[in-house]
Amino acid sequence: RQRLAGGLGSLAPGAFKSLKAFRRGCVALRQVPSSSGAMAELWDEARWLPSPAAVSSSSSGHSTGRSSRLRRQSGFSGWLLSAVAAAGPLVAAAQSGVPPPRPIFLYATELTAESFIELVEQVANNTAHEEAPLYLPLVMFHVTWCTHCMHSLPEFEEAAKIVHEAKESGQLSNIQIPPKFFVIECDTGPATQQLCEKHTGTSFPAIKLFRDHRAIRFNRPRKAQVFAWWATHAARPMITMLERSKHVEQVSEHAPAFFLKADFQVHAGIIEAWGQVALDYLEGYNFYVVQPHTEAGKFVQGTAPVAVIRGSGLDPFPFKGAGPDWQRGEMLAWANFNRFPAVTDVAEWSVSDLLGCGMPVVTYAHAGVKDSAFGLSRFTEAAKELRKSSKYLFATMNMSVPETSRFVRQTYKLMTDFGGDYPRIFVFNGVHTYWEDPTFVDSKSMTSERLDSLLANEDAKHDGTWRSGLRERRKLVARLATTSFLGAVIVIAVPSLGASCCWLCFRELWRGDELQEDASVIKKED
Repeated sequence: RQRLAGGLGSLAPGAFKSLKAFRRGCVALRQVPSSSGAMAELWDEARWLPSPAAVSSSSSGHSTGRSSRLRRQSGFSGWLLSAVAAAGPLVAAAQSGVPPPRPIFLYATELTAESFIELVEQVANNTAHEEAPLYLPLVMFHVTWCTHCMHSLPEFEEAAKIVHEAKESGQLSNIQIPPKFFVIECDTGPATQQLCEKHTGTSFPAIKLFRDHRAIRFNRPRKAQVFAWWATHAARPMITMLERSKHVEQVSEHAPAFFLKADFQVHAGIIEAWGQVALDYLEGYNFYVVQPHTEAGKFVQGTAPVAVIRGSGLDPFPFKGAGPDWQRGEMLAWANFNRFPAVTDVAEWSVSDLLGCGMPVVTYAHAGVKDSAFGLSRFTEAAKELRKSSKYLFATMNMSVPETSRFVRQTYKLMTDFGGDYPRIFVFNGVHTYWEDPTFVDSKSMTSERLDSLLANEDAKHDGTWRSGLRERRKLVARLATTSFLGAVIVIAVPSLGASCCWLCFRELWRGDELQEDASVIKKED
């Protein structure tokens, strides 16, 4: 929401109307019944993803005037609106549920194993020429038997048309190297099969943008508008130079923005490492450089070289580095930690970042009632103090929200509420690993030593292994039996019934053998 608001807030009135029309178009499309729910996915994506229109370029090679910037943004929003209008035939195809016919590729280029090396690998790795590449290749790897591929190919061709027309009309003038669309069929022969296994494995369709010796994977709804937006978003410059203080304020008003204050001649190595970090966060964040002698450089606090993050709700620590040559790993760790606020609310738009950050996240799970406010306040105060060590991230979970409760039940099973035992404090690191202690309920006891002790406790750790699974089930049964009389009855009765059934079965089998023996004896006597 904040990112979308940032895009709307910085646009001219005309562009604002265009984006309002785009939003109305998305709502109208969402109301069209679809068996696959494709347009609902598209609208959800449009809601939560940052728009490139929210970021204005003010590098030395472009005009920094407000009017030119607004013209570019207005044109881009108009392009988005035209993308929605062009989606009508594709929506009709999605409604039927029948795979559409293979499109005739006029804007996307079909590849073979040989042309892939020439048109993709050599261009992306810049091995053919010393100057910058003419385009950034966006490749869809597909196979003939894949139904998802059949649905995605027309969308991909439509996106290629949208981007081509936007480029021809000058709407992508702020993108130095435009994207170019390619498709390759992976089951046409041994050579293409081997190439696709190298780049995608066995997952189809796979869409990747190749740039700067990297392959950036597309992982969003496979719709023409999303393809077109993501291609231009991922093709934008890694870093942008700002010269005016008002631009620093604008780009960081509604979304976190990373700034490096450095001199191009003195700190060239640091700026290069900054660009590599920017590539690591290419999809979600924007990185900027300000020179010390400019108005923007004087506005950003600190003595060069220094890196800072600006954004609403953040409480970042400045990065000074361990020496004259900053290491990319140090900068990456600093950016990964400081992109989060002091306490993050676990919700639909934040959970993927928290799960993928690779850091332990200390989480306060509460029931969402009025009495939770005091506990939340105390947890926030303790989190701000403990955060100074940069060892942990901190988050809250409102378990009264159905989506959050369902996510916890499926992912961190021991956090299931059997007896109204919220609030609880636990730690997770990714999808499969978490630490919990049922006695850890009060923020007052949340100290660095207590957290270190929890993470060192093997009995509290659950990481998806079979040993951990057995331990998890044992704890679930024990807690179910001790939380209520009904739970105790269930825990005792279910195994007892199972054992009784097994005993009856064995008894009947044994009696059957005895009857057969008796019948054999009688037969012999006769």
